[in-house]
Amino acid sequence: MTKVFLLDTHTFLWMVSDDVRLKAAEKHIMNAEQLYLSMASWWEIAIKINIGKSSYDYAELLTIAKKMHLDFLPITPQHGQTLLTLPFIHRDPFDRMLVAQAISEQIPLLTHDQTLTSYSSFVILF
Repeated sequence: MTKVFLLDTHTFLWMVSDDVRLKAAEKHIMNAEQLYLSMASWWEIAIKINIGKSSYDYAELLTIAKKMHLDFLPITPQHGQTLLTLPFIHRDPFDRMLVAQAISEQIPLLTHDQTLTSYSSFVILF
C-alpha cells in the first residue's frame, strides 16, 4: 500500500471537519508515512474564503495542517510543463494542477472526484 499521498483540497478540508465522507479514505490516511498539501490547494482555499464560498479561517487551517504534520508541496515549472500535457477532462484549474503535481512527483492524489481518475493511475479514488 502506498505510504505517501497528495491530498485533494476537499480531502484536507474533510479531515479538518471530520466529514463522514472521509471514512473511505481512512485506511490510506492512517497508514501514510507522509501527506502533502499543494500550494494550489492553499491558493484555492484563499480564493474561496475571499469570495465567500468558504467560512474557514485561513490562519486556523494553517495551524491545523502543521499539527497534522502535512508537508506543503510548492508549484514548480515542471508541474506547469506536465499541466500542458493534460487533456481537458476536468476544467477546474486547481484540480488540474493537483493532477499535474501527482504525475510529476509520482505521488498519488487522494481524491473523491471520480472525474480525475481519467487522467492517471496516480489518482486514487476513495
